[in-house]
Amino acid sequence: MCKRCPPFVAEALECLGGNGYVEESGLPLLFRESPLNSIWEGSGNVNALDVLRAHGVPMAVATDCNPGTSPLLSLRQAMQLACTHFRLTPEEALRGATMHAARALGLADRGLLRVGMRADFVRWRIGAPAELGYWLGGALAASVFAGGRVVAES
Repeated sequence: MCKRCPPFVAEALECLGGNGYVEESGLPLLFRESPLNSIWEGSGNVNALDVLRAHGVPMAVATDCNPGTSPLLSLRQAMQLACTHFRLTPEEALRGATMHAARALGLADRGLLRVGMRADFVRWRIGAPAELGYWLGGALAASVFAGGRVVAES
């Protein structure tokens, strides 16, 4: 598979409307082997998520800040939209914004908290991942770490 596969699969999903019964075609193979698929804003293709989940395709969540078509600066809001509009669980949205997003960008040294990884992360003032999408605005970050070092605290 190459870097062109995810956009190709995304286009195929858009054209097919996210059919969950495409086993007769070659698309299920692409769903399973594609390194990453993204949930694209405004697609309305929510049925495709069931196909992606069924085939274990990781889904990244990001802001894609583009003033012309997607003026979204808040990663927390992107996670909230992924939950409300695309039926991701809060845990799926958090994995999509961290682990799967790092993978989508080819950043193998981050996205997980493990020995030997870069350790870029935020310590949140929350009790559960669902709170990241529940609170619109507000300063929920207690500490921000980059490369394992505290770079901001509140």
